[in-house]
Amino acid sequence: MKIKLAFVAIALAISHFAMAQIVLGPTIGVNSLPGDGDPICTIGVYLDPDGTYETPGIQVADTLLHFNFYDVNGAGTDILTELQKGKPLLLISGSYTCPVYRGKIPVINQIQATYSSQLSTFIIYVVEPHPDVDVSPYSGQVWTTAANQSEGILHRQPTTYGERKTIVSTMLNAMTIDVPVLIDGPCNEYWTNMAYAPNNAYLINTDGSVYVKHGWFHKAPKDIVADIDNLLLNLGTGELSKPQDKQLVIYPNPSNGNFEMESPFPGESYNLQLLNYLGQEVFSNDVANSNNIVKVNFSALDEGFYFLRYSSKNSVYTNKLIIER
Repeated sequence: MKIKLAFVAIALAISHFAMAQIVLGPTIGVNSLPGDGDPICTIGVYLDPDGTYETPGIQVADTLLHFNFYDVNGAGTDILTELQKGKPLLLISGSYTCPVYRGKIPVINQIQATYSSQLSTFIIYVVEPHPDVDVSPYSGQVWTTAANQSEGILHRQPTTYGERKTIVSTMLNAMTIDVPVLIDGPCNEYWTNMAYAPNNAYLINTDGSVYVKHGWFHKAPKDIVADIDNLLLNLGTGELSKPQDKQLVIYPNPSNGNFEMESPFPGESYNLQLLNYLGQEVFSNDVANSNNIVKVNFSALDEGFYFLRYSSKNSVYTNKLIIER
């Protein structure tokens, strides 16, 4: 019989009084829906000294700045109103000409599928990092990238809000993105105050404070899934695994699908099971007389996060497995 994976369950209740106490930082934008003809303000060049993009923007324990941005259809999202719903936030910056961001869309969709009842996730669409013809804001030179050339993702840096909306529409037609995409204001209010990075992320606590910051979203050794789980545990909204479950040691993790697992009890027989983020079994195998170190090859699997479960007669061990390439 297949074991159903119990994901983190919500048990969050915040009073109207507590919600009223959320106070965010100054408002960075925008008061009303920008017009398509509104010009994009001058985009400077930001050269990050070490390429981590950890320094710009607000930091861990800082208060989130207040903003209101709009999607491609003109629907506005006030971030304070979202926080007052009682869920933490995941804010991810990105834009279509960033190959790294495009590669993280499956991770974002998996997070939405797993945590949508407990976490509100938004993409904030910022300046183009690798525009065609125009200078990159991260190098001061034209830097279109081979990936954009090969995939035909060739867009110039928008000069109006309407042009930025057009690129967002093109992206949404070309890719499946399961979370709302909010468009930065004409004067790049989010980018200049919260990012100066092509693909950073903030995990925001329910009180409006920054719980975790990623200069590059979900780039090893940082693990956004572990960060989310830890935040939800701290809020008392869920549990990582059943109480009888223990952590299974696997390394490297993340990996390309090839990794080693330490058998908790060498010599015993056990069942090794792999479940995807929906709790569906994708692999199961009975192993007899195990060695201490077991080499595992799941390189044929798609990128994403999974749950590896070791079950013997008297014990159950689990751990998240992240496959990245």
